[in-house]
Amino acid sequence: MKKLAEEIKNNKISDLYLFYGEEGYLKRQYLNLIEKALFEGEKDMMNYDTFEGKSCDVTKIADALKTMPFMKERRLIAVKDSRLFINGRKNDSQYILEELKDIPESTVIVFIEDEVDKRSALYKFVNKEGKAVEFKFLKEAELTGWVVRRFMKLNIGMNQGTAAYFIRSVSPNMELMEREIEKLSNYVEKNVTKADIDTICTKSIESRIFDLTGAIGMKNTAKALEIYSNLMLLKESPIMVLSMLARQFRIILQVKEYRGLSSQEIGTELSLHSFVVSEAMKQGEKFSRETLISALKECLETDVAIKTGRMGDKLGVEMLIVKYSGVLELI
Repeated sequence: MKKLAEEIKNNKISDLYLFYGEEGYLKRQYLNLIEKALFEGEKDMMNYDTFEGKSCDVTKIADALKTMPFMKERRLIAVKDSRLFINGRKNDSQYILEELKDIPESTVIVFIEDEVDKRSALYKFVNKEGKAVEFKFLKEAELTGWVVRRFMKLNIGMNQGTAAYFIRSVSPNMELMEREIEKLSNYVEKNVTKADIDTICTKSIESRIFDLTGAIGMKNTAKALEIYSNLMLLKESPIMVLSMLARQFRIILQVKEYRGLSSQEIGTELSLHSFVVSEAMKQGEKFSRETLISALKECLETDVAIKTGRMGDKLGVEMLIVKYSGVLELI
């Protein structure tokens, strides 16, 4: 990716790109780099067309490809989430493939997709004739390094441990982290501390649920109920908390099944960020496989009982938390 950034900054811009993969923030950042390289201001935006969604009209994309730029050397087309690179739009994919064989030198087209089928003819063409770049979730060390560097650019210090705490508090979503970094930078003068993060940052629901399962695993009923009470004060739905709790139990159980693999390898298998996997590994030490299976089953039973009116939602989730944060390990 560093090589790609250098090429764009040096105005060595290809006419055809495919940005794909899990990390949406990075895909948007590299599209922004191309925008800045091609255009100087809003007046140039007349040379910029965007198409989005699986229903985007490929004939209109083809027309845009053939349109000449106005008072600029090049124009830009961004096609987002078109699903042209996976099954389902075979005729449209073939149509746009033929159109891409004759891109004018004045046109740059960028496809931004979450999923691609590398066996598809369209992917193979773009990979050969243009530049297909995969944007994966950053590894844990890369992500903490990115956070530290972002603060350094703002002349604010942060060590690796605090960066890891920041990521877990906010979530590994780079777009969310960018917003929280801006908030912290307006508050902190020299160095960011964990106390600053607790004071300023908006803790993600995923992070709060992680804390809840952590308290349950530690058999700390009082702490677990305190976290749950705070979620209720924040007007979170008990059903949503139950769903997120079940998801966390499921992740921990799945991670347990991949013994011997690294967090990065497990993350790839489960389409989870390695940071999430690492934390799930730690929590997994506090739960037996049998307890996790039992908890998942009871989450489902509680959900059914609430939705059929046999149990109140707030009390139902509270009872489940009390049961699984009890002193005795369930086997």
